[in-house]
Amino acid sequence: MLTNEKDSDGLTDKLENYFRSTTLEAEALFQGLLNRKLKADTTRNALTVLQRYRFLFNLPRSIERNIKNFEYEIVTNDYERAKSLFAGTKVKVFAKVLKEVESMVSKFRSDLRKQLLTNPTTFENQKKLIKYLLDLDYVGDPCWECVSGMHSWLLSQLLEAKMRYQTDTEFLDVPSIGRGHSRTQSNSSGGSVYSKATVGSHSRNPDSTHDASSKPKRIQFIEKLIDIIANNLPNFFKLGQAYFNRSLFNTTLNENQDNIISENISTKVHVFDEMLLEVCEVYTDLVNASLFEDALTDLPPDRVSKLGDWKPFDDDLAEVSGAWLPLCVRKIRTCLSLLQDLPLPAAPLSLVQQLSLNVCTLSSDTLFLRTTKDIEGLSEREDWRVQDEEGSIITSLPVLFENIVIDVLLTVKEIVIETHPGETKEQRDQLSSSSVEYFQGLLEDFCECLTMLAAPPDGESIKSSITRQETFSGALSEDNLNVPLPEEQLLLILSNSYYTRQYVSPRLFDCFMSHGYPSCPQVEQKFIEQLGELERKVFEYYIRLKVGPLVKLVAPGIHGGYFDWGTDSVPKGIRSYIKEILLYFVHVHAEVSSISEHITQQVLSQLLEKLIDEFHEQLRRVTSFSNQGRLVGYIELLVLQDTLAAYVTPSTRDKFMEIYDVIGSKLITKSYGRNIRDLSESFHESNSLQFRCFRATESF
Repeated sequence: MLTNEKDSDGLTDKLENYFRSTTLEAEALFQGLLNRKLKADTTRNALTVLQRYRFLFNLPRSIERNIKNFEYEIVTNDYERAKSLFAGTKVKVFAKVLKEVESMVSKFRSDLRKQLLTNPTTFENQKKLIKYLLDLDYVGDPCWECVSGMHSWLLSQLLEAKMRYQTDTEFLDVPSIGRGHSRTQSNSSGGSVYSKATVGSHSRNPDSTHDASSKPKRIQFIEKLIDIIANNLPNFFKLGQAYFNRSLFNTTLNENQDNIISENISTKVHVFDEMLLEVCEVYTDLVNASLFEDALTDLPPDRVSKLGDWKPFDDDLAEVSGAWLPLCVRKIRTCLSLLQDLPLPAAPLSLVQQLSLNVCTLSSDTLFLRTTKDIEGLSEREDWRVQDEEGSIITSLPVLFENIVIDVLLTVKEIVIETHPGETKEQRDQLSSSSVEYFQGLLEDFCECLTMLAAPPDGESIKSSITRQETFSGALSEDNLNVPLPEEQLLLILSNSYYTRQYVSPRLFDCFMSHGYPSCPQVEQKFIEQLGELERKVFEYYIRLKVGPLVKLVAPGIHGGYFDWGTDSVPKGIRSYIKEILLYFVHVHAEVSSISEHITQQVLSQLLEKLIDEFHEQLRRVTSFSNQGRLVGYIELLVLQDTLAAYVTPSTRDKFMEIYDVIGSKLITKSYGRNIRDLSESFHESNSLQFRCFRATESF
């Protein structure tokens, strides 16, 4: 119910005041709420910003952790993300964090560059390191720096191997990339090891009997050089080719990087070829210098200076002969084959090819020269112990000679005949031609060896200190003497030559041809002729030795004693000197047939002809013959002719007739026929056993 307004005492004003106070109070309450909301929104926004930029603030620690864990790909990705988000920021806190990140990345780039220039390493690892550097905005061309660094490392490895040799430091394993390429082997050398029981020293496997410590120093040195090149140069060449065809960096380049690399690629091709050539020059020059004393003489001064001070080896090249040089040849050829497959430019490849040819030639020459010395030394090792080979009585020389030659042919075959990658036909033809000359030399050396045994340079009788016996002591000297008599040695030389000509020579030339050596029929023909000429001279020498004692028996029988060619006494038997002559023939027959049976006929025929010449000469000096004297001479000559009928040649028969004319056998009447027949038959019957050897020959 309303009251009278007059009695309200300003009720409207109070109501207005109430509203105003309420409004003020509400505004005060709501403003607090708004302030709290604004503060919450501000806090919320700050938390959102912190959450959003936590990646940047944690980046330094993340980079450090990932580097330690070798997670380089994550590092480069985080760095790229940070640059894309905060590059050019003006927020101080962000700029401060970015500066710290850049410092860490700069150090990381430096470490990556050191790793890139550290060798040995793999090609794949090099590609990864280069990509990391390029992704981290490396200033420069890390690809070319890697190529240049590996070139310097290769040269340093070669020269360090030389320094280790010069300072007598024990060789350590050479670091390499492809350990699978290493073919370290061991072998031995030394003097001639041929003997009757042991041949084939050139072809023995060096790994089977010796360890690496037994290798000559120069062989160790050469092996290290080969290992360095074979294990690392292919990787170096692959690195360069990948650089020039732009496959080495599989990442997006910035404009500055692309400009630098493109300019290098267009200008560095020739430089890279020069690098390859320099490495191959140092390698080949060091190997050549270690094997050839004058290898550095004809080189340009700049190439010699790259090798530094060269200290020649203090050992003899003979120390690396035998199996060592073929080992070097195998390793050098393996290296050449690897380089041939790359392929290298013509200049460096030709250097390695020439090195292979040089070492092959040296190895072949050394093996043949060593074999030459072995064959030349056979004359000093002749012990005159006989053996039966193919029905021939010989000493050990032909068999030793055959084994030595076949052994070196089989060893040199690998060097000369077999085709190897990287070698030209001209090189093989050159080696093959040289091998024919050496082979011919070995054959001639053996002929000279036999000649030396037959006629030593000092002019003394054949190597034997035993005075030649002129008695008939049997076919061979006594066993306890070991060394045959000089005449027996000549027969053994003849038998050795005959066996070599008939059996050894065909086998040697069959081996020569069957293993791919060039055909050389003229060499074979010359060898046969040389052996034939040797046999002719030795045969003549032997005949001279045997003729001397024989003819000495003639003159005393004709002119000595109490016999008178003018006698009237009827002959009652054959005088003793005739029997001595025939016994001498028995001795010679036994001596020759026991050693060189194939020349028995020829020897006795020659001796008989010389004997008849002496009879002719001595009987011509007789001033006169009685009928009985003619009868004696006729019967003695007839006994000789009948007993040695198997060895009477047409020429000898004519000389017999001449002697019969000298003594006047035509004046002997038929009345003496019975006496002649009785004396002749009596002599043959009483000596049939002693002279049976002649009858056996005649029947044969």
